[in-house]
Amino acid sequence: MTTTSLRSTAISIRNGIVRRSPAMQRLIQQGATHNCLPKALYRRLQPIGVATLHAPDGSPFRYECFEEDGFGRMIVWRDMRDWERTTQPLLYSLAKKSRVFVDVGAHTGIYSILGCLANPELRVIACEPNPGLAERIRANAALNGLTERLTVVAAALSDAPGSATLSIPRKRTHAASLRAPLQGEATIEAEVTTGDALLSGMPVDLVKIDVEGLESQVLGGMSEVLRTRAPHLIIECLDPAALESARQVVTPAGYTHVYHISAQGVVPVTGRFRDPDLLHTNFLFCTRPYSG
Repeated sequence: MTTTSLRSTAISIRNGIVRRSPAMQRLIQQGATHNCLPKALYRRLQPIGVATLHAPDGSPFRYECFEEDGFGRMIVWRDMRDWERTTQPLLYSLAKKSRVFVDVGAHTGIYSILGCLANPELRVIACEPNPGLAERIRANAALNGLTERLTVVAAALSDAPGSATLSIPRKRTHAASLRAPLQGEATIEAEVTTGDALLSGMPVDLVKIDVEGLESQVLGGMSEVLRTRAPHLIIECLDPAALESARQVVTPAGYTHVYHISAQGVVPVTGRFRDPDLLHTNFLFCTRPYSG
């Protein structure tokens, strides 16, 4: 037996023990949440099944973990504390005052669910072209009784409608991409639409975009929404070039106020911006100064 197969067998046995014991999962969650377990340990364990998590205001919701759910490892064991800790409360606050929230690159639907929890009147449009992840969003919406308010669109957004090749990573919980596939990745033909076509006539007040480096193309396809609705935008920009590209697209629509969602909170971007750290790559774009 090779070293790789031995490691795979050990991981299967370890995760199997966790999977068969909900009490063990609860114990791990408690230990991790109270800093009694090292991250190197609990981040290697795979939660399976339905976990209860909490929104920024303490509201509970349910999340279903499945095999190879790397994102589940990130959010379950420490009850959302290890994931985008400054973006969560910002989006939650903005959702309270919004009518329609568009979650572009929704992954398993966490931000879509948080938006619904923040505002019982909110309508959410979750766009996720990866069919496996789109099903996870539907499952998590059903778990929380949100199917009437949370619509899943299994398509990619870009600057022109049509179809495109979508690369599906080997680990199915990783984000799919319209970029060229890496070796070993599966591909499918995915529907592509624009934000202007999808959202025509909707009172969009909040948009979150996380599409693996193609954020500017998504913005380019919703110029009419930006011009007429002026929603708050939360956009992932992995480096200064991505940030500058996004700014060039949205500035003509009046988005002259840009903020880094940093460890210190929402900080205005002035002058030349350095690379954001890997934990804080989200930015807030507004047509008016953000005042909290």
